[in-house]
Amino acid sequence: KYMKSPYSKLILVLIVSFLFFVFLSTLNNVKLFGLELNQIDFRISDSFIQRTDSSILSPIITPPVLAAKDNIGMTDTVDRRYKRYLFIGDSMLEGLSKRLGAYAFSSNAELFTVIWYGSTSKKWGETKKLSKYIQEIKPDFILICLGGNELFIKNVKKERLEYVQSIVEEVGTIPYIWIGPPDWKEDTGINDLIKSVVGENRFFYSANLDFKRAKDGMHPTRESSVAWMDKIISWMTSTNICELQEPKCKLKNPTKTIVLTPND
Repeated sequence: KYMKSPYSKLILVLIVSFLFFVFLSTLNNVKLFGLELNQIDFRISDSFIQRTDSSILSPIITPPVLAAKDNIGMTDTVDRRYKRYLFIGDSMLEGLSKRLGAYAFSSNAELFTVIWYGSTSKKWGETKKLSKYIQEIKPDFILICLGGNELFIKNVKKERLEYVQSIVEEVGTIPYIWIGPPDWKEDTGINDLIKSVVGENRFFYSANLDFKRAKDGMHPTRESSVAWMDKIISWMTSTNICELQEPKCKLKNPTKTIVLTPND
């Protein structure tokens, strides 16, 4: 009375047949109608367990690649082979820029130099000329050499702090360094002031170097300027600030040199 469906008997026959074959498969050396039945192993294999643990239950998660820090002078994966340099400053650039031009040329890079004779951090900070050149040239890296005309200012922090800060603000997020002046006499604090604003890892202290001077007693000779630039580049390389190839020539004119007079 329980088999109401017309297919009930057929379903029952299939179930019984399945159970019968399952039972036979658990036995060894069983033959049916002349055929040998393989024994079914109901155990979970070690390889399956291993695969389940590693690739299903606990998938391998690759940690995200962290972005390299953009702090200058730190060892990281940032590409420091810049292709367009802007070098601004006072008359000290006369001797430095052509040696830097040789490095840039050997590194397949461009160098744009702005020599403003008699300039100071005050002149640059007040006029905002740096912003103008950044907009026009679009440099990847900036070098600043200022302070030589401000060695003996009294109350230098009060007189120059806002202008040094203004220059750094104009630089913005562009990688840069500030080359300190080649003191010929003890200064009143311009080096310490600049370093306090830009940070030690962006400031090249030149005052303790041994320079051969030109007839004016202030500017390094051409040969001494070459050695000065070499020391700057060596420092930039060793601290991972930038990568420039060893120059194949001693001097090379920049890609473009802009000259400003004290009255500009």
